[in-house]
Amino acid sequence: MADFNITIGSDSTYEVTQLSANSTDCATIYTYQVTALASESIVITLAGTYDNAMYVSNAVESTLISPQTVAFNTTLIFSFSIENSGNPGVFDSCDVTVVNNTTIETIDTFNFTDTREVDSEKCASGTLTYDELTDTPSTKVGNALKYIQVSADELTHIYVDAVPGDATYVHTQAIAATSWVIPHSLGKNPSVTVQDGSGNTVFGDITFTDTSNLTLTFNVAFSGTAYLN
Repeated sequence: MADFNITIGSDSTYEVTQLSANSTDCATIYTYQVTALASESIVITLAGTYDNAMYVSNAVESTLISPQTVAFNTTLIFSFSIENSGNPGVFDSCDVTVVNNTTIETIDTFNFTDTREVDSEKCASGTLTYDELTDTPSTKVGNALKYIQVSADELTHIYVDAVPGDATYVHTQAIAATSWVIPHSLGKNPSVTVQDGSGNTVFGDITFTDTSNLTLTFNVAFSGTAYLN
């Protein structure tokens, strides 16, 4: 939604127009043009939540630090972006005021308030999970122990099987037991090395249920680690 409130006096010597409002999943980038009949000096004020504010005057791009007085000849471009708030349904917004202060007698104001129409999780933040990134596989289900590989076109990530012979699995038995049931999903009957909590190697009987599961049986209960290769 956008609410525009424009107040320009009849003797105004400048005009402000919107060139574009380009929206992505992460933000909306707004670009405006200020056109003057002669050399002007204006004050641009951004209030609210915005990012990447800049202006271009006489082919020179500069960072816009609000509020900022900018002198220009006949045309000036300024832009800024409104990012996702990070809370779905809660929208970031920004108030913009452009004031012509060429003369003391006449102060003409262009003012608008704009709010993103579509809002979701904040992009590129540390709170996103890997599956929420747009260039990753949509789910991890059914892809246990697979590797993530950059696709041939270098545009996305894909799951690939482990190289035969390279797959390993480490099982931690936190609760002392005489029988350790281990779902390893290696797709083979692996070799097994067992160590107790003190690092001593322990030997037991191995029962291969199938190529993805096995059971270790010992004479006494203990906890430790099993290394499968």
